[in-house]
Amino acid sequence: MIEPQLNGSTTLREKGIAEMATLDPAMAGVYEIGNDQVPEVYRPFFDNGDWTQHTLTVYGSWVFFIIAVIAHIFVWLWRPW
Repeated sequence: MIEPQLNGSTTLREKGIAEMATLDPAMAGVYEIGNDQVPEVYRPFFDNGDWTQHTLTVYGSWVFFIIAVIAHIFVWLWRPW
């Protein structure tokens, strides 16, 4: 996800998270968004949550495709078209 920049390096999301963290200093680390699971190439577009959703969507699509191919093979073995 591409986000607009506020001042060179701070995005709107980072600014909002920084403001949320200042409300309760004890919770400052809770609101940080890391990109440690995201490959370096995709870090401008994804944070960890977005990357997890993307991964689930891609794997789900592959599972659906494989099940569909197997089902078509079984139907063709049962009644060839």
